[in-house]
Amino acid sequence: MTDRPDLVEDLAALLRRLGMVMREHIHETVATHGLTPPQAWALQALEGPCHMSVLAERLRFDKSYVTGLADTLEGQGLVERNTDPSDRRAKLLSLTDAGREMQDRVKADALARLPIGVELSDDEMVALIGLLARALPETDDC
Repeated sequence: MTDRPDLVEDLAALLRRLGMVMREHIHETVATHGLTPPQAWALQALEGPCHMSVLAERLRFDKSYVTGLADTLEGQGLVERNTDPSDRRAKLLSLTDAGREMQDRVKADALARLPIGVELSDDEMVALIGLLARALPETDDC
């Protein structure tokens, strides 16, 4: 019989290691594109117009921090802010054409140089994706 606390400890240790490897990978990848990780995360989270407050919730950032991110990304020509026609007090954040191109470049670069999973077969990768999807809580997208 297995000892569940030991399994949980092993899982936690592997996830911590995975987090460290991915954090380093993300920092290196986005830096080559002149972005910080939070800026890249914001770009990746924007698939369509998104309320800035929803983006803040999605990224688990304070609303004032997302305002600063939006200022920077807007200054780089990667996003634009528009008033929500259904609520003139709210702002919608949308990718510009340059923002979509940056989103695509960063994603392609990050996936091409992904430091994990290359030694797994397709079947093992599918199984791992399924297990992680079941283990993680669901989140709302913009």
